[in-house]
Amino acid sequence: MINRMKRGFTLVEILTAMGLVGFIAAGAMGFYVQSIKNGNASEQNIELGSTMRTFMDEMIFSGSRSHELVLYRSSVAADRTAAGRLVVLNSDNEIETDDICPTGNFAVFVFYELPKPAAVDQYRISKLVGYFLEQTDTGPAALVRMTIDLSSSPSEDTVEEILADHWNSAQRRTIAPRVTPLALSDGYTEETMPQLFYRRASQNLAVCGQLMQSAARKNTKDRNTQTRTFFFNITVRS
Repeated sequence: MINRMKRGFTLVEILTAMGLVGFIAAGAMGFYVQSIKNGNASEQNIELGSTMRTFMDEMIFSGSRSHELVLYRSSVAADRTAAGRLVVLNSDNEIETDDICPTGNFAVFVFYELPKPAAVDQYRISKLVGYFLEQTDTGPAALVRMTIDLSSSPSEDTVEEILADHWNSAQRRTIAPRVTPLALSDGYTEETMPQLFYRRASQNLAVCGQLMQSAARKNTKDRNTQTRTFFFNITVRS
């Protein structure tokens, strides 16, 4: 009777099996990592779309119900003055400027008290709703909404006087954390920075920019950063 010895795996067979297992594991890991990246990108795009729809709807709603539009270069005190208005209207409510589409980063929608009380000589302002870009230390600026509610005591002051008096007490809320402005004026040069708003007519405002979102929820410009470009118009009812 022949006694057969039990045969084990050779070194070549073991190395071959380990190589196959490693190859399969590497493929599975690559698929898993790519799935995670795709999931993060999809989540960021959904968040970007939601943010964009929210502030677009809000701005269109506010602007379409306001009575006047005022545009400034920025929200700093030196720019939000009567002289800092980018568009001046004449008695016929027409733009008095050579710049057809002036651009700026601070748009204010003015609401007047209606109906006008017979005892007052002019319409009084009951509310200001402004939107401006606020610079951050890192990355793109944030889009901020500012509200000055005077409905309980409408004011006969000018928009600039109200802004000066109530700027520090105004209600503020960030409605989009990372925004890059893209609007360019007709007189654009390489030294001119893009702005968020440009005025197409006396009571029509175009909003043009880009939202940015990264997986880390911070300001980055790497290949994992997702962006959404937006462009929409707001027409004041006047």
